[in-house]
Amino acid sequence: MNDLIIKRTNRSPEIIFSKQSNRFSISGYSLPENANDFYKLVLAWIDKYYEFPNFETLFSFYLDYVNTSSIKMLCEVLIKIKNFDIDSTKVKVNWYYYPDDED
Repeated sequence: MNDLIIKRTNRSPEIIFSKQSNRFSISGYSLPENANDFYKLVLAWIDKYYEFPNFETLFSFYLDYVNTSSIKMLCEVLIKIKNFDIDSTKVKVNWYYYPDDED
């Protein structure tokens, strides 16, 4: 399975999903013009990974800012991740945030 690597821009986050290195992270700003289009590839990759996931999977989120349409798509990502845990794959999600960030 190929890694999914999307470079960060000033409007979209960096995505690094690597089955081989067991690294799954989303970081930066998430306010793409069309969040559905941007996250479509991410969701498709997760579906493919779900067919033969690692025994343990760690997803890390380092998001500085998320717009409303991205929140909806990130919820879809989290729902897909939750399904891994149901099927005997150990999943851990780390969500990093600034302590003074009320949002």
